Amino acid sequence: MKPRRLSWLVLMLPLGYALLLTWQEWQFRQGLMLASQAPSVARVPHREPAPLNILAVATVLGLTAQSSVLISPEPLTLRATVVASDSASRALLAGTDGERFYRAGERLPGGSLLRRIEPAHVVLWRQGREELLLLRPAGERFLRTAHTPRQPATYHLRPTVEQSRNE
Repeated sequence: MKPRRLSWLVLMLPLGYALLLTWQEWQFRQGLMLASQAPSVARVPHREPAPLNILAVATVLGLTAQSSVLISPEPLTLRATVVASDSASRALLAGTDGERFYRAGERLPGGSLLRRIEPAHVVLWRQGREELLLLRPAGERFLRTAHTPRQPATYHLRPTVEQSRNE
């Protein structure tokens, strides 16, 4: 009798599994029908987002508009700038205590911060705003004479080393 029960069980096992799958499929389809009969949700009209305020973002990042940059009243004079592609840029600033090279990010004697070095000016961060320190203030002559009125300038150059006759 045991082999007969075993054969009957072997036949019933796939039939039971087929009934289980059929019942699960029926449950799934009933759920789909109920979902399609559910009341539709009222659609909210789409509103365009407010435009991005670029000045607010720039202020948060510590930037300011070009028109708001002021000429700095800092008691320093920009003598020269050395602009490099990396962070090796320097600015030669002269103050009451002498001349010194500064890098971007360094504090200056007046308390302001050297923010950026450009070929014709430097940008300082002073009292919460950007200020410019120009290489040459407006109205000042760019080139100066190298001689004093009492000593005339030498206009002719003379060679200091004689060239050999073999060349």
